[in-house]
Amino acid sequence: MSTTNLVRNKMRVLSATLMVLALSMGHFLFAQEPVYKWGEPCTNENLDRQIEKLLNLGDDGFAVLKSKTGTGLVKTYWIEQYDATLKLVETNRVDFAGGVMGDSYDITDIYVVNGKIYAFVEHWHKAYGHNTLLVRELTVDGSMTEIAELDIINAKKMMNRGKHEVSFSEDGTKMIVLSQLPGVKKTNENFRISCFEVEGMKRLWSHEKETTWPSK
Repeated sequence: MSTTNLVRNKMRVLSATLMVLALSMGHFLFAQEPVYKWGEPCTNENLDRQIEKLLNLGDDGFAVLKSKTGTGLVKTYWIEQYDATLKLVETNRVDFAGGVMGDSYDITDIYVVNGKIYAFVEHWHKAYGHNTLLVRELTVDGSMTEIAELDIINAKKMMNRGKHEVSFSEDGTKMIVLSQLPGVKKTNENFRISCFEVEGMKRLWSHEKETTWPSK
């Protein structure tokens, strides 16, 4: 690339950056002042529980998912429900078993979509050599109901079992699952991307791709 083209490209990047900054400053200057709400005092009586995620329940308030890691790195979960006035309504233990070494279950993420709480669980089974992604519906009373099995990654080793990432469309009707496959020496990294209809978790399509960069 010539020096002239390089300078032109840098100028384009600088112009785009300045435009983004100007738009951001304009939004900041004309944005409304935030509105703060304060609830009644609430004492945390379980300091050993870590906050995992804040869940927006709309007009019903919000929920806080907390966890505690026990022996064998197995997690226990609780869900705290707060109403629209920020008052703690109830705390319930989540009906979730983390399994045992070689047959483990882990909650990888939780989303609230169209009024439902979806918990995504990875199940790694050493004997089967599988890392399976499951989706369950979670309610504020702590109960979980399995909905579907979304993806299976062939994985013989726990430290190289791949991983799953989930993303929803803005209207909450479609869902993408990105499956990063286990690394293999002297090969490029591979992944699988699958699209689902959220209602019923019906798979619409799935494609596997090889990247241009080497697997670690």
